[in-house]
Amino acid sequence: MPARLLHLLMLTGFLLVPRLAMAAPVVPAPLSPWQDWVLRDVRDADCTRLDDQDGRGCVWPGELIMQPSGEVLTFVWDLVTQAEVWVGVPGSAGQWPFDVRLNGQDVPVLQRAGRPVVSLAAGRWRLTGRVRPDARQGRVPMPPEAARIVLRGSSGWGLDTENQLRRLAPVSEEKGDAPRVRVHRLLTLERPATLQTRIQVES
Repeated sequence: MPARLLHLLMLTGFLLVPRLAMAAPVVPAPLSPWQDWVLRDVRDADCTRLDDQDGRGCVWPGELIMQPSGEVLTFVWDLVTQAEVWVGVPGSAGQWPFDVRLNGQDVPVLQRAGRPVVSLAAGRWRLTGRVRPDARQGRVPMPPEAARIVLRGSSGWGLDTENQLRRLAPVSEEKGDAPRVRVHRLLTLERPATLQTRIQVES
């Protein structure tokens, strides 16, 4: 076997080893009837294993779309869950979300660790609802599970470093006449040619 081909086969095998190691374990036939019993308390058994970590990902969020509507913000969020999990909702204990629905059906919003959450079973979900911004600072905390937040319908909002949607301060417009600028140029057609520029600012 040529040395180059042997080297290529060895390299391919080396790259495949991590993937094979991460494959689902094979359960011997005599133990198959006990598989569900063994995994009954393993909540993330069906979740996707992360390539670069030992854990598993059970929540796969899509874009969290926020849209101002009058004095409130509406939200639409598509998610895929692979186990029973708690997922945060835009808002806080002091800014409780309302009209929250899951796939079009009313869903109870509970409080865990000081923030509003909903309980989701494994499946595909669309979470919708509304929330009012903080009256004093004009902000709405975003759930930590949100990987991408999209703002639609308004340029008066932005996301700060604390993962909160915040109303932006209006840009003040200065009154009064702007200064006038006069530019004078003098071109001398000699050798070498010269160009003199004079700038005059009038307030």
